[in-house]
Amino acid sequence: MEERLLNVRECLAYGYSRIKIRGKIEDIFQYSHTTVDDIIMFSNVVHVTRKSGKVDKVPIIIPEDLCSYDSIVGKTVELSGDLRTYKKYDENGHVHHDLFMFVKSLKECSNFDEHVNEVELEGEIYWEPSIRLASNNKLITNFSIMVINPYDNNFAIRCISWGRNAIYTSKMLPKERVRCLGRFQSRTYLKTVYSEDGVAVKEERETFEISVHSIEKVDW
Repeated sequence: MEERLLNVRECLAYGYSRIKIRGKIEDIFQYSHTTVDDIIMFSNVVHVTRKSGKVDKVPIIIPEDLCSYDSIVGKTVELSGDLRTYKKYDENGHVHHDLFMFVKSLKECSNFDEHVNEVELEGEIYWEPSIRLASNNKLITNFSIMVINPYDNNFAIRCISWGRNAIYTSKMLPKERVRCLGRFQSRTYLKTVYSEDGVAVKEERETFEISVHSIEKVDW
């Protein structure tokens, strides 16, 4: 059965995501998969440096015709596209939806160009937001925004907001439509896992989310 390609008006009606980053490709491209249309996809990670010096790692999937393979390894590139997720199962069989950037355009830049990390999302609150006090004594709210891509696929984009935005977001309800601006963020955390002998071990894991710095309710 052929996928129905949505037009721009339909995509905007259901929600959308846009992302633009400028950062460095530090590793060679790896084969990811081949689509039903026989388009070969490659994966890589773009390293985007914040003004603070901290680096966010942005996983990307890119079509073969946009990918110049190893010629851009070690170089600064600017990419535009949208956000998507894919299912991944952990050691306990639980489903996780990992976030990545689907690349629609790529161009080489000077290695001296400032890094860029810009995300725009519009969609509905997917599940009830959860607010908590972080270890740095700042309020943080976890939530997801449901968006759709031109192939009628839904993606729940995991987000976080801080401070006053965290309080504002925590009062939102599922199905409310919002628009937000932020950046793609990578971070590590420690997860307790158990060996075959039942011994608890701390493992470092990496997760990806959108750190939101501006959010507002919008009408459907």
